[in-house]
Amino acid sequence: DTACAQVVQMLQKAFSTLEGQEGESLSVLTEGQVLLGRVLLRQGLVCLARAPTPSLRAACRVMEDAAFVGTLELLQEKSCSEVAVEGGRGSPAEVSKNAAERLLQAASTFRAAGARELCGVAHACLAAVYYCSRSETRASKLALTHCQHAREELSESRHSLEVTVKLIEAKVSRHTTTKGCSAWVGDTRSAIALCEVALTRLRSFSGGAVEEPAAEAEKTGSLPLMAYLRQELSDVLLHLLKAYDRQDDLARELKPLYCALLTSWHAEAGVADTLGAVAAHARKLLAKAP
Repeated sequence: DTACAQVVQMLQKAFSTLEGQEGESLSVLTEGQVLLGRVLLRQGLVCLARAPTPSLRAACRVMEDAAFVGTLELLQEKSCSEVAVEGGRGSPAEVSKNAAERLLQAASTFRAAGARELCGVAHACLAAVYYCSRSETRASKLALTHCQHAREELSESRHSLEVTVKLIEAKVSRHTTTKGCSAWVGDTRSAIALCEVALTRLRSFSGGAVEEPAAEAEKTGSLPLMAYLRQELSDVLLHLLKAYDRQDDLARELKPLYCALLTSWHAEAGVADTLGAVAAHARKLLAKAP
């Protein structure tokens, strides 16, 4: 921590002498900003690694999580306010605040340097931090905001991080309502995001094959993720069916799609087509939302 703080001070002092200059000095300034952003990002992640709760510690592992181990741990852990605090590590609120400050500084520094990819990484980490405090309305909204910023900045080369961002967005959407919108809108958005993630994962196997061979899923460590998607999507759709009870024809069409999805998961056939149909139907429902 002390070394990182000294590096930050030295870089900021050097920037003051380069501001307003052009040419080679401008290039040096940009490279220095990227380096400063990386140091700030590291400081934020170190704060999370030393956190007193499992969810915050899992949040520090989502940046490079090809097998989604940290992501799934994060999504399935309780909110910071709902767990006992381990002694000697500071309060969850304090750790979250310190980590968020460093990550926000990193995102701002990367943006100033034009490093969009790294800026997206910082926003994804911020979304994970705020997700840990999702029982608070403000934190939930901030998590969604940073998910949006991350998706705007990340490229296809950060596929696993994009998946993580969508999963966080889907989870938070279920419990976040927008003023003037029906309560089921969040579940509908969550269903769409989960379908998109599942379809993306299915198509990432065997050279773009639509269906996912079980052996390939096991080899790449995706079985836990696919099991999570299956359970989460089933829960969301079941919740929507209860919310849409006795409503219009479009809402009633959701039930046969839900049954078809359960059948396709069980038979391991036609999963992608059914997911696509569910997502398309959910978009129609969302378009009718007030």
